Amino acid sequence: MSLEEAQYLYEEGAEAVIIGNGQNGVLELTDEALNFFREKGCEVTILPTPKAIEKWNEVEGNVISMFHLTC
Repeated sequence: MSLEEAQYLYEEGAEAVIIGNGQNGVLELTDEALNFFREKGCEVTILPTPKAIEKWNEVEGNVISMFHLTC
């Protein structure tokens, strides 16, 4: 995920973002994207997509997510 994608995904006030990085965990987050989320005070969790979906279904609060399905 690039900085531009992170900026598009982010919602003001989000406490956390959960990123599903594909079936096999191939998608990577750039340092710039990770720093962007950190600067916003947004905790980042990156997991293979099936685990990320499980996590997203368990969390409460203002949490955003993106699930990459291939890879």
